[in-house]
Amino acid sequence: MKRMDRRERRIWIISFVTLLIIWFLTSRYFSKIGRANEDLYKNLKVFNEVLSLVEATYVDEPDSQKLIYGAIDGLLASLNDPYSRFMREEGYNDLKIETEGKFGGVGFIITVRDNLLTIIAPIDGTPASKAGLLPGDVIVRIEDEPTQGMDLNVAVSKIRGKPGTTVTLWIIREEMKEPMSYKLAREIINIKSVFSRIIHEEGKQKRIGYAKITKFAEDTPSSLEKACAKFQDEKVDGLILDLRNNPGGLLYTAWKVSDLFLSKGIIVSTKGRIKDQDREYYASSIEYLKNVPIIVLVNEGSASASEIVAGALKDNKRATIVGSKTFGKGVVQTVRELDKTLAIALTTAKYYTPSGECIHNKGIKPNIEVDFPKLKKEDLELINKIWEKEYITTFLKENKKYPKLSQNEQKKLLESLVKKLNSAGLAADYNLVRRLVKSKINETKTMNEAIIDLEDDVQLKKAVEVLYVYNRL
Repeated sequence: MKRMDRRERRIWIISFVTLLIIWFLTSRYFSKIGRANEDLYKNLKVFNEVLSLVEATYVDEPDSQKLIYGAIDGLLASLNDPYSRFMREEGYNDLKIETEGKFGGVGFIITVRDNLLTIIAPIDGTPASKAGLLPGDVIVRIEDEPTQGMDLNVAVSKIRGKPGTTVTLWIIREEMKEPMSYKLAREIINIKSVFSRIIHEEGKQKRIGYAKITKFAEDTPSSLEKACAKFQDEKVDGLILDLRNNPGGLLYTAWKVSDLFLSKGIIVSTKGRIKDQDREYYASSIEYLKNVPIIVLVNEGSASASEIVAGALKDNKRATIVGSKTFGKGVVQTVRELDKTLAIALTTAKYYTPSGECIHNKGIKPNIEVDFPKLKKEDLELINKIWEKEYITTFLKENKKYPKLSQNEQKKLLESLVKKLNSAGLAADYNLVRRLVKSKINETKTMNEAIIDLEDDVQLKKAVEVLYVYNRL
C-alpha cells in the first residue's frame, strides 16, 4: 500500500508540474509553434525523468510541495528578472496588504538589483526614514543572516514582524567601506497615498500648491484630483508634485494621475512579446491647473509609476523635473492568482515614455539636477551615537517650548547642546545638531502629513526658486 501511495504521489507531482509548465509556456500569453514546441516537450521529458528519479530513489523521502514549488522558483529564477516571482500564501498576503496601504514593518520598499537586496525607497515618516536609510542602500545582513542569494519573499518576511519588536539590518552604501548596523522598531505602516498643502512663504505674495504622492494606489487619482481642484479654486501660482521616494504602484493610476495635467497626447505606451501587451495610453480633455507651471520632484527612490508620470509630463513639456536621477524600473508586472493562497507576478511588458524611450535600468534624468550632500561614514557613526545616547530626546524634553521659540532663542539653546556634545567627545557641528533636532520634532508628525522644509530640503528649495522665476510668478 505504501508503494502505491508513493507512486500515485509521484504521478500527481509529474502531472501537476508538467501541466503548470505547459500552461505557463503555451497559454495565449506565451504561445509559440513549430520548433519551440518540439524543444518544450523534449525538455519536459528530461524534467520528468529527473523528478521521477528524485521521488523514487532520493535517500530521504522528499516533500512533494517543496519539489513543486522549488521547480517553479527555478523556472522564474532562470529569467534573471527580480520582479518576476512566485508568491506563497505569506508573500501573496503581503502583496495584498501593501495594496490596501496598511502593514506592519519598518517602512521601505525593497527589490533585488544586481543580485543585491536593495532599498528602492524608504517611506516618509516611518522607522526606516527616521533612521536615515536611503534609496540604493544595500541590505547585506538581516540580523545575523547574510542576504546573498536570499529570496525576496523570504527577505520581506524576515524584516516584517510584530509591531513593537525590532530587527537589525546591516547596510552598505557607496561611500561606506564596511557595513553599518541599524536597529529598527517595527510598527504598523499606514500609508495615505496623497497629502497636500499650500506653501506660502512669509513676506511672499505668491502661493504654491504642494502635493506629495507616496505610492500609486487605487485611490490616488481621485485623491489628487480633489487636491488639484482645491488648488485651482484658491488660484495657486504654481504646483510642486513630489514623487520622491515613491516606489510606484498601479500602471492605471499613473496614467490617470498624468491625465490630470494633460489635455492631449500620449502619456505612456507598453510593449511586450505578445500583441495584447502592446498598448498606448492617451490624455483626455480634462486638465487641471492649465497654464500653471508645474515642478515634479524626483530622486533615486522614484520608480515605476512615478517614472511614468515624470516621463509623461517631461516629454509633453508640461513640467520641469527637479532632483536626482530616478531608479529606473521600466517594466510592467501582471499578477495572476493561481488559487486563493498562491500567485505569480510576471513581467509581461516594458513601458515607454511619450518620446519612445525605455528607461528600464537607466532612469529619468531631471531637467535640473539637485543632489543632497552625502554624509561620510564617520558622520553617520557620529549621528548614530547621538541617537543611541538620546541627547536629542533629552534636549527636547528639557526644552519643551523649543519649537515655538524665536530663531535667536533656538540658536542659543542649540549652541549649548553643541558644547555639551563636544565635551562628551562627540564632535558635532551646529548645522548637524540643528538638523537632528528638526528631524526629531518631525517624528511626532504622522507619516501622512506634508512636511515642508525650505531650509534643509535643497531639492524642494530649488523647486520653489524655479517656480518664482516663471512669468506667471
